[in-house]
Amino acid sequence: MIYAFHVDATPAVQGNHRIGRNGRIYEASSARLRDWREAVGWAARTVIRRGSPFEGPVRLKLAFRLRQAKAGPRTAYPMTRPDLDKLTRAVCDALTGIAYVDDGQIVELFVTKGWGPPGCGVEVIELVGVTCPVCGQALVDGWDADLFCRSCGAHVRRPLEVVT
Repeated sequence: MIYAFHVDATPAVQGNHRIGRNGRIYEASSARLRDWREAVGWAARTVIRRGSPFEGPVRLKLAFRLRQAKAGPRTAYPMTRPDLDKLTRAVCDALTGIAYVDDGQIVELFVTKGWGPPGCGVEVIELVGVTCPVCGQALVDGWDADLFCRSCGAHVRRPLEVVT
C-alpha cells in the first residue's frame, strides 16, 4: 500500500537536541517548525483518513521544493541551508503515529531538494510480504521492477523466478 500526498507550505527544519544548564535534554523548536509539522500531519491525514499506520517496514520518498532567493548566485541545485537531513527529520517525526507507528520503521529513504514553489511531495510505501525463494528473507524492490535479496544476493524476476 502507498500513501502519497503533497504539503503546500514552506518546509521548516528540526534542529538538534540541546542540553540545558540543569542537564535536561530539550529540543530547540520554533513556531515555524510547529506549523510545518502540523501541515504535514494534516496533509497525511487527508490521504490516510480511516487507515491505520503501517506497522512493518516502510520506504519514505521526500521531494522538498524551496523558493529561490531573489539575490545571490543562481545555481541549478539549492546547495544552501536548510540542511536536507534536518528537513527530513521534521517530516519523519510529523508522520509518526499517522503514516507509521514509529520512524524507526523507515528502512529506505529517498530525499531530494530543489527549487520551486515551497512544499514537499511525500510517498510512504509499505514493504510487505515477498520473500526470497532461496533463503526465505524479505526481498527489496529493484529499479528495474526485479527483486533482490540482501541476504543471499539472489536476483528474482517477477513472477518470482530465480535468476542464476
